[in-house]
Amino acid sequence: GKFNYHQILFLCKALESKNEHPLIILPNKYAMKTFYCATSTHARRQVLSEKELTIIQTLHDQGKLYRVPSRCLDDYYWMLASVSDQAKALTHHHHNHHVNHHQRE
Repeated sequence: GKFNYHQILFLCKALESKNEHPLIILPNKYAMKTFYCATSTHARRQVLSEKELTIIQTLHDQGKLYRVPSRCLDDYYWMLASVSDQAKALTHHHHNHHVNHHQRE
């Protein structure tokens, strides 16, 4: 897999246009210039452009992005954010169906 920070920014803006207050939960390693993304078969090195780094920094400065500290389980952070009335959780996981399922209940 590969992170696409332009898509994250697009989704954040789309949610804000609907008067939502998104909070992006991102493990700290994915906010670094270079990191490895693991897939089921191999790890791939991703190098972020200056524009991608600017997106991350801008979202962080605006309070829309929380960097989960290294060696902490990011799942706890996005689960807490998803049940809070303060934020909607956007994560690097594909758990949107879980969040949507609970919102319907």
